[in-house]
Amino acid sequence: SSAQFAPQLQARGIERAVLFSARAAQVDPLSGNRILKAMVEQTPGLYACLTAHLNRVDASLQAIRDLLGGKRFVGVSLIHTNPNEPLHPILADELLNACRRFQKPIFLYTPNANCVEVGLHLAKTYS
Repeated sequence: SSAQFAPQLQARGIERAVLFSARAAQVDPLSGNRILKAMVEQTPGLYACLTAHLNRVDASLQAIRDLLGGKRFVGVSLIHTNPNEPLHPILADELLNACRRFQKPIFLYTPNANCVEVGLHLAKTYS
C-alpha cells in the first residue's frame, strides 16, 4: 500500500516517486495498473507508470484506455516475456498506437545493443 512508501520516502528526503506495478508486469496488466492507481491516488508525491505487456495485449489496451489519461500516470512501460530480447515492432504497434493520444513518455528496458536498436527504431516510428 502507499502507506508503506510515504514514510520511507520522507525519511530519505524524497518528495516524489514513480511506481511500477509488478502485478501488471507478471500477472495482469489491467488489475495491476488499477491497484497501482488506487495506491498513488492516496499519497501526494506518488505517481504511476502504466505497465503494458506485449503478451497480454487486450488487458494492456484496456488499461491504457481506462487509466493512462489520469494525471497520476506519467508514462508507459512496454514489456514482454523475455526482457533480454528486443520488442517486436509489429507486436508493439497496437499498444504504441493506443498510447499516442496521451502524449506521455514510453519506457523500454534496453539491456543490450539489439534492444537499443529496436528502441531507436520505435522512437523514430512513434514520435
